[in-house]
Amino acid sequence: MKAMRLYEYGKPLRLEDVPVPKVSGEEVLIKIGGAGVCHSDLHLIEGHWKDIIPTTLPITPGHENAGWVAEVGDKVEGFKPGDPVLVPGGWTCEACRYCRSGRFELCNTPVMMGLVGADGGYAEYVYYKTYRGLVKIDGLDPVEAAPFADAALTPYSAIKKVLGRLYPDSFAVVVGVGGLGQYAIQFLKVLAPETNIIAVDVSDRKLEIAASLGASYLVNSRKVNVLEEVVGKVTGGRGVDVVLDFVGAETLSTDVYMLCKGGILVPVGLSGQTFTLPVFNTIIFEYEIVGSFYGGFNELQEIVALAKKGRIKSFIKRFRLEEANEALEALKKGEIEGRAVLVP
Repeated sequence: MKAMRLYEYGKPLRLEDVPVPKVSGEEVLIKIGGAGVCHSDLHLIEGHWKDIIPTTLPITPGHENAGWVAEVGDKVEGFKPGDPVLVPGGWTCEACRYCRSGRFELCNTPVMMGLVGADGGYAEYVYYKTYRGLVKIDGLDPVEAAPFADAALTPYSAIKKVLGRLYPDSFAVVVGVGGLGQYAIQFLKVLAPETNIIAVDVSDRKLEIAASLGASYLVNSRKVNVLEEVVGKVTGGRGVDVVLDFVGAETLSTDVYMLCKGGILVPVGLSGQTFTLPVFNTIIFEYEIVGSFYGGFNELQEIVALAKKGRIKSFIKRFRLEEANEALEALKKGEIEGRAVLVP
C-alpha cells in the first residue's frame, strides 16, 4: 500500500510502498477514506517534540482517520467489511488507574497513532488494535468525519469540562478559530446556547467563518488591543467567564487578563513551551487553569450523533495522499481555513 512516511525530522515525508498490516483477534484493518492534517503532525515532523515524545522513526503520521472496515480478526463482533467507521487517535492499556476511572486520555502507556507506538492514517490502510474503540458513521462522509477524531473531540471535551460556568449571558472566548476553534464555537452553541461567544483570531476570513457559526463578537488581534476590546468594550470591564485557547504559549499570557473573578482558562493549543501568570491576580481573583488534552469514546459518539443531526459543519480542503507535504506547508502558512484532509 502507499504511505507517506517520516524518516528524518525537518525533512519532507516520503511516499513509499509498505506492507498492508495483518489483523487477527479483535484487530481491524481500515481502508482510509480521509486522514486529517493536524498542527500536531507539523510539530512531530519539524522535530518540536523529539525530546518530549518517544517517537521511533520511520513512522506514518495521521491521527484523524475515517474510512471503511477492510478486514476483521476472528474475535471481532458487530463490524464487517464495508462498514464506515471513525477511528480514534490511538488506544490505551485499559489497566492503569486512569484508564480504570474512565480518563483514558491520561493513560500511563498510551499508543498515539502516527506519533507513538503505531503508524497513522497518511496511507491507504491503517491498523487498529480493537474493534471496541471504533465508532460507526453510517450516512456520513469519511472525509468530513475524519477530523472528528481530534479537531472536534478535543474542543468538545474541553467545553464539557467547564459547562457549569457557562450560564445564560455568560461570556466565553475562543482564541484561534481555525480547525479546532470552529468546532468549539459550534459546540458552545449546542451545549451552552445562551452564552455570548467572542472569537479572537488574526485572520478576517476565519473570523467571518466564526460569525457564520454563531460567534457574537469578532476580535482581530492584529488590528486591535485584545484586552481593551474584550474586557473593556464587550464585557464592560467585567471580564469573561471562560477562555478556550487553541493557539498556545504566545496567547496564554494575555488570556488570563481577560478573565472575570473566578474565571477559567482552558489551554488546549500545544504550540510553545511556557507562559506566565500574574500570581497576585490568580490567587486573589481565584482564577482556574484547566488543562484539556483529548476526549473519550462516549464523547466521540456524541459528536457523531450531532453530525448525523446536521448540527456540525466542517470546512474541509481536500488533498491527495501524495500531496501531504503540500497540505502541511499550507497549514504552516495559515492557508487552511478549516481542516485539510488527505484522500488516498
